[in-house]
Amino acid sequence: TSNRVLSPIEGGLSENESKAKSSWCSLDLIDSLLKLGSNEDTNSSVWEILRLGLRTDPEMLLFGLIHLRHQLDTPVGKELLGMLVPQVYWDFPATKELIQRIWMDKTKREEFLMDSLAMETTLNRGFTHKALEIILSLEG
Repeated sequence: TSNRVLSPIEGGLSENESKAKSSWCSLDLIDSLLKLGSNEDTNSSVWEILRLGLRTDPEMLLFGLIHLRHQLDTPVGKELLGMLVPQVYWDFPATKELIQRIWMDKTKREEFLMDSLAMETTLNRGFTHKALEIILSLEG
């Protein structure tokens, strides 16, 4: 098996929360859950686990999902992205670090902007504007 692990996104976490959140740094875990979610027999169990990630570490879950671009076209990937982007972009102290880390990875820049524009078109909530504000503050 591979061991694809992202470094955690810091953002004012307590020690106890940090331990619970470390699992969501594993791209293999997220990838496996998304694959299992496409199966009717395992879909509800997968969502129970993903809801834990949504509560404990939405930033890492979103960061992992962006790295697993091939999963964004799956029903579970699309639904998860639709839940994560509005939550993380607006409500979390680690939003700036998350966007900065995505932007610094030159291989993810274009994908990130395209995904943001797609979310903007779908939900019309100013995500692209917020992301561009943060990116411009990094560049300046």
